[in-house]
Order: sequence, then C-alpha cells, then structure tokens
Amino acid sequence: MKVLIIGSNGLLARTFIKEKSKNISKLYATASSSESINNIEINGDIETYSLSFKSRESISSFFANQFEALDLILFCASPFEGTLRESRFDGLDIWSNAYEVAIKVAKLASDKLKPTGKLIYIGSVVGYQGQIAASCVPYSVFKGTLSLLVEGYNKEVSKQAYYINLGGFRDIKSEEYLSVDEVVTNLGRVLDGDFVESHVNVVSEKDKMTYKL
Repeated sequence: MKVLIIGSNGLLARTFIKEKSKNISKLYATASSSESINNIEINGDIETYSLSFKSRESISSFFANQFEALDLILFCASPFEGTLRESRFDGLDIWSNAYEVAIKVAKLASDKLKPTGKLIYIGSVVGYQGQIAASCVPYSVFKGTLSLLVEGYNKEVSKQAYYINLGGFRDIKSEEYLSVDEVVTNLGRVLDGDFVESHVNVVSEKDKMTYKL
C-alpha cells in the first residue's frame, strides 16, 4: 500500500502508521518540520517532507513533487485553535493556507489515487453547522469546509473520499471518549469498505448525546 499522510507527527497519524506499518510499502509523510517525523518506522520505504501552513513557499514546493500511484491519502493536519476576535489578520493566513493545502490534496487525489484508492479527511464534530465552538471559530469553519470538499469531490470524481468526524478521542480510553486506537480501528474499517456513506461519525456515546448525532 502506497500512502500519503498530511500531518504525520500527530498522535492519530503515528498510531495509524504503527498499526498499518506491515501493509505500507511506500509512505510519504509530511509535518511542519520533517525532522519531527524522522523516527517513523515502517517495513517499506519512507520519504519525509516539510509542509508548513505558515509558508506559501513550503506549500508550493511540496506540491511540485511527483508521487507514485497512491492507495490512500490521509489528511490529519489542522490549523491551530483560537478565537476569531483574538486572532491577528496576518495570523489568519494559516487558515487560508490550510484550505489551499486541503483543496490541492483533493486535486492530487484526482490525479494520483489508484481506482480503488481512498482520500480521507479527518474532520470534527465542531465542523458541523449548529455545532461550531465559540472558542475556536476559524478551526471549526475549516473543518466544515473539509466536509463540503469531500461532498464536492465525490460528485466530480469517481474515486471515494471520506470525512471522518471525530469526537473528543483521547490517547487513553475512558468511559467518556474513544481512545486513539479505537479511532484507528474505524479508519481501518473505512479502508476495508465497511462504510457506504462518505461522512462517517467515529465518536463516543457522550459525543453523540452532546452534539445530538
């Protein structure tokens, strides 16, 4: 399996890579600093890239690369959180840059995904209309755009894209939230074709009640 992961230094991405390492023959891994992912281990080949949402030059440089036919593109990256009122105008550039990356990933998928390949964007409960969090409005809006991007992609391209709505998952399982291992298990189910719908809720019972899912 040839895989591209945008935002490989996060817990979710690292856990996914560890669980699927035996199945990954080639991994293209990005992070804001490529040094932060140099210790990723898989059975196959790995190429690491620096992809910073703060740098348009970094974005342009990354998408100038040539990639082999891919089985999976997993978009785990997110802009930092913060309120709209507290953000500086120049600080908001990170959100517009993040959307540029997200939509260029969709373009890349339309060109480079195998016919059976999958494009997965990691979303959030706060990305749904009516659920936006006041503490992180730009983040919520960005996650919502990913949901629309998946819908549009699937109408234009025959390949499958997914928006995985995550609740308050934690690295240690509790009675309230899912663990990251449970989330990765459900990602595996998406790859196996267990979900027919493109917008998948992978959330705890508490999240279902809190957000009325």
